Amino acid sequence: MDAELIKARILNPTELEGSVLFLGENFSAYGTIDPVTGQIIDGPAMGQNLRGRILICGSEAGSTVAPWIFLSLRESANLPIALIVRTNVVVLLPACVLLHLPTYDQISEKDYAFLRNASRLRLTHEGIRIIDGFTQN
Repeated sequence: MDAELIKARILNPTELEGSVLFLGENFSAYGTIDPVTGQIIDGPAMGQNLRGRILICGSEAGSTVAPWIFLSLRESANLPIALIVRTNVVVLLPACVLLHLPTYDQISEKDYAFLRNASRLRLTHEGIRIIDGFTQN
């Protein structure tokens, strides 16, 4: 896919580029992320760190603990730079708003298929652009 614009609902729009970390289809922060180190401790991205990365997942799951984990990540300087969710952001919405975390959701299935294989993205006030090939995640 070239640099076509991928449309999304955008919360806390931004202009940035970053590398991608694919977290899986159904992501839950609790039990997946170490809130102190930012290390992924379970799931398809196990062993990687989310600090400074653009996180991508199909949907999110969990409870009120998930926003607390993201608040802890900010305190430990391990917060990701953005979050992309194919469906609607619900569980992490309070944390994304409070932390001003750029959040993009409501992605079409077709565009999501491209995003989940991207290695580097450019996020804009209008949407998302894939700027670098594919990743092995």
